[in-house]
Amino acid sequence: QLKKPCKQISRASYRPIEDLQRFVVRHGIRVLNIAGSSESKETGIWLWTFETLEAAFFRDKIHPKTFGGPGEG
Repeated sequence: QLKKPCKQISRASYRPIEDLQRFVVRHGIRVLNIAGSSESKETGIWLWTFETLEAAFFRDKIHPKTFGGPGEG
């Protein structure tokens, strides 16, 4: 309805971190809305989402002396 870009990324995605990064860059996303299943309906989804977002956007802040991108090292 609002004609905003939307991307579905799941645990079944081949490269969820890279897909998310590409989507954000391609559309110039400044505020990212996350929606999906609740932990009570899909066990482990909270941790997977947290780790995916962390790896996609905050890896250099958490591991400043590491080289490479997501999934490396």
